Amino acid sequence: MRVAVIAYAASWPLLISTFYGVRAVDPITLDTARNFGVSPARTLWAVTLPAALASISTGLRVSASLALVVTVTTELIAANSGIGFYVSQMEQANRLPPMYAGILLTGILGYLINALFFRLERTVVFWAPQSREVAL
Repeated sequence: MRVAVIAYAASWPLLISTFYGVRAVDPITLDTARNFGVSPARTLWAVTLPAALASISTGLRVSASLALVVTVTTELIAANSGIGFYVSQMEQANRLPPMYAGILLTGILGYLINALFFRLERTVVFWAPQSREVAL
């Protein structure tokens, strides 16, 4: 059940980013591919996907961060293992230093996941303007 909740929550940013990325593909580029006789499958692979890849990678980065948040939240509410469960147990036992260590670990893990996906985004979508900006 937890996996379904996490997958459901994390899929929406990716789906929305993909939708807007595909919708933003230049119609002239699609018409040019169609005029040159490129098949619809090849157009999807060679024109639409590269044009939408910047939005898709951003959606993937947001989804990964959201998945961590939802994972820890579900562990806080209804789990018997994980960082969220550990934080909840330490809070109930009034052991504040280990509780804050768990919270800090969650924050560091979130930062590392975001940094990993940001670096991956800059490597894969090197031609996009947002990949040239320094954000970290």
